[in-house]
Amino acid sequence: MKKTIFEDILNLQREVIRLMNEISMFPSKTLSLSQAGDNNWQPHCDIYRTQDRLFIIFDISGINKDSVKIRTSHEYLIITGQRYLAAQGSDPSYYTMEIESGPFERIVYFPEVPLNYEQPEVSYQDGLLKISFNIAVKDERIFEIEID
Repeated sequence: MKKTIFEDILNLQREVIRLMNEISMFPSKTLSLSQAGDNNWQPHCDIYRTQDRLFIIFDISGINKDSVKIRTSHEYLIITGQRYLAAQGSDPSYYTMEIESGPFERIVYFPEVPLNYEQPEVSYQDGLLKISFNIAVKDERIFEIEID
C-alpha cells in the first residue's frame, strides 16, 4: 500500500509540473521547459552563457551514459534516458523515496542567441551531463545604398 501512495504522489507532482509549464508558456517563450509525461521524471538543469558559449548541464547521476539520447533542433534540445534503482530484498517498504527512477525526458528551449548547432561539446562526468554550443558570430555587413 505504501508503494502505491508514493506512486500517486509522484504522479500528482508530475501533473502539477506539467500544468505549471503550460501556464508559463502563455506570456512569452520560456528559456526552459520540463515535459512531465505520465511515467517520465525530469532531471534538474542549469543553463548559462559566457561570452562565446552556451552551457546546458543536466543532473543525471546513476544513469549509464549509453542509455542517454540527445536530440537537437534550432529551437530546442531534448534528452531522454532511463534510471532504475533496484531496492535490495523482496517487497521493500520505503520510508523515504526521493530519488526519481524510470524513464526521463527533458526539453530545453534555446534562448534567443545565435548558436552553432552542428558540433556541440558533450561530456558526462560525476553524474553531470554537460552540453555546450559555440555562440555564432553574426556576420554583419553594412552596405551603402544610393538613392536614384
